[in-house]
Amino acid sequence: MTARRLRAPFAALTLPCLALSSLAQWNVDPAENLKVCGATGWQTVPKLAATADGGCYMGWFDPRSGNYDMYIQRYDRFGHPQFAADGLLVSNNAQNSSLVDWSLIADSSGNAVLVFTDIRAVGDLDVYAYRIAADGTFLWGPNGVTLSSNADFEPAPKAAELSDGSFLFAWARIPSPGDGVIVMQKVDAAGTPQYPGDGVTTTVEATRDQGFCSVVAAESGKYIVSWLRDISTFGSPRHIRCQKFNSDGTPAWGSHVSVFDATSVPIAYDPILRSDGAGGAVLGWHRSSANLFASFVQHLDANGLELFPHNGAEIATLPAGQHHMNPAISYNAASGETIVIYSEQTSNQAQRGVRAQKLSALGARAWGDSGVELRPVDTNIEDFIRCVPSGAGGAIAMCFDAPTGSVVQDRVVAFRLDVNGNLTWPGGERILASQLTDKGRLPVVADGSGGAIALWEDNRNDVTSSVDLYAQNVNANGSLGPLGDLNCDGDVNILDINAFTLALSDPAGYAIAYPDCDILLADVNGDGSADILDINPFIAVLAGS
Repeated sequence: MTARRLRAPFAALTLPCLALSSLAQWNVDPAENLKVCGATGWQTVPKLAATADGGCYMGWFDPRSGNYDMYIQRYDRFGHPQFAADGLLVSNNAQNSSLVDWSLIADSSGNAVLVFTDIRAVGDLDVYAYRIAADGTFLWGPNGVTLSSNADFEPAPKAAELSDGSFLFAWARIPSPGDGVIVMQKVDAAGTPQYPGDGVTTTVEATRDQGFCSVVAAESGKYIVSWLRDISTFGSPRHIRCQKFNSDGTPAWGSHVSVFDATSVPIAYDPILRSDGAGGAVLGWHRSSANLFASFVQHLDANGLELFPHNGAEIATLPAGQHHMNPAISYNAASGETIVIYSEQTSNQAQRGVRAQKLSALGARAWGDSGVELRPVDTNIEDFIRCVPSGAGGAIAMCFDAPTGSVVQDRVVAFRLDVNGNLTWPGGERILASQLTDKGRLPVVADGSGGAIALWEDNRNDVTSSVDLYAQNVNANGSLGPLGDLNCDGDVNILDINAFTLALSDPAGYAIAYPDCDILLADVNGDGSADILDINPFIAVLAGS
């Protein structure tokens, strides 16, 4: 294939491409990344939600005004920001200086849905929800929807869009005195609460508090909620409960399912809950027994039946004497298999590594009792392990690592596994953020094309008094930046045509002409090769489709 023959399809594209944006976008350089917010102070508790068009929403608490305000930013699939620099102000209502967790999702119409707590009413935490359109319009009014109004402690609300187009919000209510419960409120698309008062609740358990809830959608407007039972004291026997609720808020499974009641999960632990896409749910957690942590997964079907052994399928039993903890899961609805990425640690937790396991639809360990190694156990401390689906049954894993041994000198590293547990990227991994800085949080989402997007806190600009937010994408083939940006100028436009042509016709010549660029950005169709099959997808990217 000659360069002359490759250039022909692009002749008619010149005029349409002139209008393409030249804004900042996904960075090809892991030493730079995409700066999400660099306002004064410590931007914190960031959240990330993928949109169906390959873009995403990002949200965070921001102290630039002297109050922890709520901000969001929207990015298109190229990493172009859609709102003002440093984000769109959602709420500047009075906020507690001691923040609790919150939730951000992208709905099926491309809107952002947020639920968080603040002290705007009477000085205690109440729950509020907002729905923000892709153009920044406040669909539920400038102050959102009030979900609760009382004097009780109500932390960490969660959100899910239901199959009927409504939204379910769930949170813990812990009165003093009294027994804590999980509260649920359904809100229709217009922002009108559907349950009376502050909502419906789980069944009260005398002398027991309930907390750390999660929610996923099920069939026919139903939803599944998980929570921890008994979080009242340090020594409480913290067990995992789960219940499906009908659209009207009544229990669908009769009594709740005791997913884990063998020993106790750690204090302040938040188990994983994922939808299985068929009316059931997959849960993941770790627990300690005989001074060693072990990790487990359970799959509940649409009727609440445990498909794995009671108290879960253990993801690894070897090497003996090691901790297997901090699991992150990716569920494959087509096969019923679950990929689990987890931390392997020495008994004193001084050395750590990263491993992966796949559980079959029956809970069997498909990759052996010790799983597969992504990183060996050593003094390079990996933390904040994440996992999202990628491709046909594969997964992308991410974490922080500390190659110097200092946990305030982190990088962001990613791995991609295929359905058989093989690492698919050259060298086995990809560094997404190479600056050795103190980093935190690390929410990660799949981008809908086999790649992933990560967001994190980073003190690279001020190590003493300020933390900014940075983000990075990684494509399914391991390249960084927007596919098609072959001249690495931070944009995809007609200036990439010659570089794209050179990449396909003369890879060695491309490497000489663009030594700092990644030829894998020419693999626009994501099949693992840069070839003529990428021409039409490249044209589509240029045309903005």
